[in-house]
Amino acid sequence: IVLAAFLPLSIVVATTGLGIGFSMLYPDLENMFPEALILAIAVLISRRRWIGFALGTLGLAVYLGASTRLGSYDAGFEGLTDLGYGWLTYSILGLCASFVEARIRSEIDRRERAAVDHQKSLDAMRARFTSDMHDTISHSLTTESAIIRTLAKESDSETADRLVAELALVNAEATKRLRQLVTSLSRWETESCTGDSGTSRIRFRAEAEQLATAIEDGCAAG
Repeated sequence: IVLAAFLPLSIVVATTGLGIGFSMLYPDLENMFPEALILAIAVLISRRRWIGFALGTLGLAVYLGASTRLGSYDAGFEGLTDLGYGWLTYSILGLCASFVEARIRSEIDRRERAAVDHQKSLDAMRARFTSDMHDTISHSLTTESAIIRTLAKESDSETADRLVAELALVNAEATKRLRQLVTSLSRWETESCTGDSGTSRIRFRAEAEQLATAIEDGCAAG
């Protein structure tokens, strides 16, 4: 019975032979080998090994025929009823277990595919965010560096004031772009975690305050 869970097909062959041998030697005693045979049949159907299940059922029928011929404990209609009910019950349980196992495996595969897709989208998002961040920072720093070098060589106060204002505008634009990148990344993380884009809220007050601050900075620089 213990080995039936690990070696069901071997147990089917062994218990069929041992059951018939036991019936020949001790026909008046209860034979326990068919119990292990029925359990092995249930294990086979739970693994959807249909050929092994058919062989086990055939082995049980051969044992019932031999017991009836020998007139042993499981002979006749009573033995057929007893072992047939056990075979039917165990087979139904094994078949249900196979469906549960198939459902579990299907769910595992679905979750693995979802995890792989999420990882791909995360890698793509990281690559795009890194590229956008690099373009924004490098462009802004290059422009600011050029303005600073020009400003260092400028002696005219009016031109210097214009360059300072332009430098402030470039810095404000870079800050706004970085804020937009961070906001888009945060919104993407929220949508990917919840799975619903409608749950991500736009903070209108914060956006309005940032826009007003940017306008004020631009007017002050001008």
